[in-house]
Amino acid sequence: MAALDGIYAAEVRFERFVVAKDAIGENTQVHPVNLVGGPELELVLSGNGKAVVFGQTPNGFVPLQVLPLPLPPKGSGHVYYGFARVESENHYSLVVLSSGTAAYYPLQDEIIGSQPISLFATDLVTETSPGPVHRYYDMALDLDGDGLDELLLPGKTGFEIHHRAKGGSFSSVKLPKNPYQSEQTFTFSRDVPDDPVRPAFSMAAISHRRGTDDLLFFDANSDGRLDLIYSSTATGSSSRQVERYDVYIQRDDLTFSDSPAQSFAVPYDSQADATFRDINLDGRLDAILVRSNLDVVNPRTVVKFFIGEQDGYQVFAQETDRFITKDPVGLVQLNDFNSDGVTDFAMTFFSYQFGSMEDIVDLAFANKIQFRLQYFLGRGKQGFPRQPDAEQQITLNTKLENFRGNPPVMIVKDMNNDKMMDLVVRTSADQLQIFLTKGNFVLGQTPAATFTIPENASLSFTDVNADSRTDIIVSDPNTAHLSIIAPLIR
Repeated sequence: MAALDGIYAAEVRFERFVVAKDAIGENTQVHPVNLVGGPELELVLSGNGKAVVFGQTPNGFVPLQVLPLPLPPKGSGHVYYGFARVESENHYSLVVLSSGTAAYYPLQDEIIGSQPISLFATDLVTETSPGPVHRYYDMALDLDGDGLDELLLPGKTGFEIHHRAKGGSFSSVKLPKNPYQSEQTFTFSRDVPDDPVRPAFSMAAISHRRGTDDLLFFDANSDGRLDLIYSSTATGSSSRQVERYDVYIQRDDLTFSDSPAQSFAVPYDSQADATFRDINLDGRLDAILVRSNLDVVNPRTVVKFFIGEQDGYQVFAQETDRFITKDPVGLVQLNDFNSDGVTDFAMTFFSYQFGSMEDIVDLAFANKIQFRLQYFLGRGKQGFPRQPDAEQQITLNTKLENFRGNPPVMIVKDMNNDKMMDLVVRTSADQLQIFLTKGNFVLGQTPAATFTIPENASLSFTDVNADSRTDIIVSDPNTAHLSIIAPLIR
C-alpha cells in the first residue's frame, strides 16, 4: 500500500492508503471480511448486482474477483446477501438468500466459485418493497462458539436459527418460543354522509405492541456461548407498563431450556435505548437504559442501571443506580476500556451555560461546541465511582446536526498495542482526530494524528492488515473515496 500522508505520534505513526481510485460508486457498500483464509482481510465492494473482491498485495489493494449476485425468481421479492463462516472456521463465505433457498459461494485453492451452491431450503418472505433488488443482511452469528456461524433468518411463519452440524447438514434450532409474533392490526372504515366539510368515510388503524417478543443475543453467564433474551411489554404493579426480559441460557448441543433462567422487568420507556451487561460480575444479567431529552437549551441525559439481584421474576420499581449529565443527544458508550474484564462506561458533559437570550442565539449559530468526555471505570460489585476516572476535553468545530447520523465521538479498540481502547473524534464533518492512551488510560490533549475526510464519509473500525492494531476504513460513494488509516509501529 502506498502512503498518501502520515503524522507521527509517540510509538505509532498513522498513514493513509487509498484502496482503489473510483472503485466505489453510488449504492456501493464496503465490507472488510476474510474470504480466502489468509491473515489479512479482503475488502468486498457490493452494489449494482455484483460483489468485487479486493485483496492486499505489497503494492496495495487490487481486484481479485467479481462475483455476480443472483437475481430472485420472478415475482419473489429480493435477494439478501451477507457473510458467514459456513464452509470453514478459517474464512467467511458470501451467502445469498432468496425465496426457496440459502446458498453460498464455495472456496477452492483460494479461488471463490462464481456460482452459489445451495445450503438448505428456506421459506423467506417474498413480498417486494421499494429499493434495490440486492440487499445486505447481517445474518451470521456464532451462537455456540464452535467457529462456524449460525444463520438467522426471518420467514413467513416467524424467525428461525439454522445450525450446521459437523457432518455438514443444516438443521433448525428449537427455540423456547417464536419471537416477533405481533398482534393483528385492524383497519376500520365507517361511511359518513357527504357534506362540504367531512369526507365520504373515515378510517382508523389500531395496533398493539403489547406481548410482542423481540429477540436479543448476549452471553448472559459468561460461558462463551450466546444466550437468548426475549423482550416484551407487560403490565406491572399499579397497572404500569413495563419492559420484560426473559433470559434463556444456552445448554450443550445448542439447546435452550423451556423456562427462563432469569426474568426481570423495568419501567417501560419508549424513548430510551436499552442494552445489557453483567455489571457486578455475579453471573446475572443487568440492564442499562439511556434516555436523552434532545433539548439543546436544557440538555439532559440519564443513564439508568438495573442490577439483577435475585432468581425468579424481579420487577424493578426504579433503577438501582443512575448518572445524569448535560448532554442533549446521549453520547454514551459501554465497553471494557482498560481490558480488566469489567464493564466501563463513558458519557459526555456539555459545559455551555445560558445567562441570557443572546447566549442561546450564540449557540444556535455557533460553529464550535465544547464538552468533556468522561470515563467511569467499573469496579465490579462496587459499581462505578461518582467522579470520572479520566476526562478528555473535546471541541467540535461544527453543529451536531452537520454530522448527518455519524457519531462525533468513537471509543475504538486498541490502536497502539497497550491493551487500552483509544479515541477517535470527528471534530467536524470533514476532519478526524485520533487520541491514544498510554497504558494507564491517560489521553493526551494533543491528537496523535489528524486527517481530512469527505464530509459524508462513513467510518468503520477493524484490523485490516492483521497486525493486532485497529485500522479505520473511510468510505464515501458520493466522492468515490475509499481509504484506510492504519497505525504503524515506527
